[in-house]
Amino acid sequence: MAAPDIDSGAAPSRPYTTDLGVLSGRPASSGMLPSGQVSNPSSWSAGELGLIEAKSSWWGYSAPYLAEFVGTFLLTLTFLCNASGKGDPVWAVTSNALAVMVATYSLSHISGANLNPSVSVALWLAGRHRFKVAAMFCASQILGGSAAALLRYSVSTISDVDFGPRQGYGASEALFVEFVFTALICFVYLNTAASKWNNPVGDQNGFVGLAVGLCFVAGGYASASVSGTVMNPAISVGMQLIEMRSISPESWAAAYLLPEFLAAFISVGAYRIVRPREFEKEDSLLDRWTWSAPVSGKVMAEFIGTFFWVFTKAMSHLGRSRAEAWSVAAVLATMVYSLRSVSGGFFNPASTIAATVSSPSLCTPHLCVVYILAQLFAGSCASSAVYLIHNEASVPVRPNATFPAGSSIIGEAAFTFLFCYVVLAAGVAVPGASRKHQDNMAGLAVGLAVGVGGLAVGSITGGVLNPAMALGFTGLSAFSGHGGRQCLGYVIYEVVGGLMAAAVFRATHQRYLLKLEEVCQQEDAEAAEVEPVLQA
Repeated sequence: MAAPDIDSGAAPSRPYTTDLGVLSGRPASSGMLPSGQVSNPSSWSAGELGLIEAKSSWWGYSAPYLAEFVGTFLLTLTFLCNASGKGDPVWAVTSNALAVMVATYSLSHISGANLNPSVSVALWLAGRHRFKVAAMFCASQILGGSAAALLRYSVSTISDVDFGPRQGYGASEALFVEFVFTALICFVYLNTAASKWNNPVGDQNGFVGLAVGLCFVAGGYASASVSGTVMNPAISVGMQLIEMRSISPESWAAAYLLPEFLAAFISVGAYRIVRPREFEKEDSLLDRWTWSAPVSGKVMAEFIGTFFWVFTKAMSHLGRSRAEAWSVAAVLATMVYSLRSVSGGFFNPASTIAATVSSPSLCTPHLCVVYILAQLFAGSCASSAVYLIHNEASVPVRPNATFPAGSSIIGEAAFTFLFCYVVLAAGVAVPGASRKHQDNMAGLAVGLAVGVGGLAVGSITGGVLNPAMALGFTGLSAFSGHGGRQCLGYVIYEVVGGLMAAAVFRATHQRYLLKLEEVCQQEDAEAAEVEPVLQA
């Protein structure tokens, strides 16, 4: 067999078959030859089989576009009711997120459930949609959002919507926040739905809808004090139609469209960095589970995951969100679902150290060092961005003076222990053949571990639970003249919690670790055998 021509920088020239351009947002794989010939019908997904049966009729051909119209219609209607009604402001964001989840799970087998023009553009840029398909998806989505807006106004004279910058914030802050969280959605969709490694045909994961929906939890609560984040051009257009009928109409939809589509471009660039082998030719000799991401992709994955964690935490805290713990848990779950298969999904120096101490098979000492450096840099970048958005405000890192002095030690150490142990047990230690099965609950477990800590000790210590966050917040506090003498104590407590988690993990998972080391040695041997062939 001739060695494959590997070019990690080039996307497949024919990501879809000629006749079936819409296959759940994924490129042609082993189940479909580039020429459109059938190779293995038993491996097709439900969406592929449905499209094959329906392509002979006009209605069947239109089904994916109708699904995008209906899904976006429902999402926009939900957003408008929550934005202009008199519902509970605390639960409105969760309502929006749940609408995204249920629509995604209901329609993903028909169209891939993009439900967002930014996502469709990102899929086109990543080579997962043809231009014609992406354009028709965007048109269907915008029509769905506009129809929902017209319906909403026809049944109610209430026209005021919570849209645009809040008092004390300008357009630049609102547009930057819109950009960041729209990029989060596009990046998460690419990594959870469009990735051939994370969502392979025939072995699809079950967390796409959960991960994408949780993005709206994170962005909605974190940005509530700055702007009414929409993160979807179709919904922006629909909300603008309503706002134009208000007493003082403003054209925020047009302003929001630019950062929302720019976010699609940035997210694809990040996706290509963390998963460059997604764009290699498909006739590779190596099995997809044998290959690991390059070190550059792993480091970038840790940077991105830590950045979004720290950014969401700081935005929620300074915005005095009543759902701070929930938003932080949500963003961390999405990052684990998106990047666990790339770097291990640590995003925290304490859990990185815990993994290395537990076993070098989980994280080598070299990776541990570069991961921590990336995490610390990400924490500083996220803290700096929030500092500028919130008018040079900083997040204090200090315990609540009304509680005993030992409370901060117990709180940070105990709940950092919980987080690190859950990362190791649910998110990393997957022995042997079970690697080929998607663990749909690991990301949620890791996110909720941080949510538990935030709710339990948030009023006592702030619920930091991450040295990268503590150092990032403290650097800005010192820069703004508020000091940061408590930071070192926080870092020590958190690292101690991570070391305790490593010790308990080794005691409770000894057999798993032994099996994992055997599997890693076997994979290294297989890769060493194939490497000379690839270089020939």
